[in-house]
Amino acid sequence: MAAFNWLQENIILPASDFISGSSISGSLRFLLESQGWTTEKLVGYQEERLRFMVRHAYENVPFYHDLFQQHHLVPSDINRVDDIRKIPVISKNDLRKHPADYYIARNILHRKLVRMNSSGSTGEPFTYFITREGFSMNYACAIRGWYWMGYRLGTTYTKLSQNPRSGYVKKLQDLFTRSQYVFIRDLTPEALTDVIHSLNHGKPDFIRCYPDPLLFLSILINDGNELKYSPKAINTTGNILTPDAREKIEKAFGAPVFDSYSCEASAQFFEGAERKAYFASMEYAVTEVLDNNDNPVNLGRHITTDLWNMAMPFIRYDTQDIIERAEGSGETGIHLSAFKQITGRNSDILVTPSGKYLIVHTFTIFFEYFKEIIQFQVVQLKTDKVRILLVVNDSYNMKTEAEIAAGLYSLIGKDVDIEIRKVDEIPLLISGKRKFIVRGESVKLPF
Repeated sequence: MAAFNWLQENIILPASDFISGSSISGSLRFLLESQGWTTEKLVGYQEERLRFMVRHAYENVPFYHDLFQQHHLVPSDINRVDDIRKIPVISKNDLRKHPADYYIARNILHRKLVRMNSSGSTGEPFTYFITREGFSMNYACAIRGWYWMGYRLGTTYTKLSQNPRSGYVKKLQDLFTRSQYVFIRDLTPEALTDVIHSLNHGKPDFIRCYPDPLLFLSILINDGNELKYSPKAINTTGNILTPDAREKIEKAFGAPVFDSYSCEASAQFFEGAERKAYFASMEYAVTEVLDNNDNPVNLGRHITTDLWNMAMPFIRYDTQDIIERAEGSGETGIHLSAFKQITGRNSDILVTPSGKYLIVHTFTIFFEYFKEIIQFQVVQLKTDKVRILLVVNDSYNMKTEAEIAAGLYSLIGKDVDIEIRKVDEIPLLISGKRKFIVRGESVKLPF
């Protein structure tokens, strides 16, 4: 096994980088070294990248050039991490007010841009662009986080997802990385039982999945659907992992859960080897925690500055998530910023009369295909009544609405009455976050 790990790290990944034009291998080597740097050296590295990014954005991105001029700033005003407080916080709405070219660097060739989509967990799916270099560094940060739970490239793992795997390139990557991709067609007991069979067949060392499907799998396993082996560890990501869910998942799978979190333009947050704190990849982004008046606090809004995305820079971007700093990590050898908890990915669960469970990513994947939708929110009024609130653009018409209705009935089930309602806006919470799905108080989960 060790020989295959070495082959993946030293031959296959570098070869893949060469073919794709990426730099994941070199970035990973750098990150495995930099995680042991002192805090002072890490901050110094951030400031070097920050100065470079600010000047690049000012000189090449119309949005930031205009923003700096409006606030009487020039790049030389930003030298240290604390100096970025001179720059106003920006939101997703700020990055939607103008055509895309207003936010994209003029000195980056369009053919070198990598198109990305946010998870849409706030109800606002968001398309942005990143350079291949930035993508590689961010991807390497994720791999390093996996290394903290004992994984190494070449070790078998399974990704459980509600998004169908498409394309031969992805499937070829799965083959070379020893990855088993399992599509969860829905969260019914029948479909989840098939997932358990797939895991029993593949027996992967590591599993990656959103917490909610894992919770439903755990309930089935604890009810007698036997999982015939135990993985070495499980990585959760995408929405809130509650202590109760962690306990149920670990009991059912007989393995420790390592939680993680990231979003567009942010550092990768991964629990360390001892799971005492989340470590943020300081090499990739500057992380701020602010209150509603933009003052630094320990528990507050997650504001991020991407230090690598030269294509579409994010400087002081409000992620609409809530995070909490830790006073100390409790772990030795790693000096990255430590965080106690991620509290902003608050995804409620909906349940239908037939017992089908619906989660945030059930809908984000669905609405991703409708470019006419700007924002959306799913409100479950009763077990058999769901209201869909939509903020739409000028391309929206009755044909689009009919397609959405048909798709939702197929997704949710015909035992639920679905009402589609166009609205001018979907109100924000006091925290500044817009909830994606809302479950009425009368709708109770069976566990």
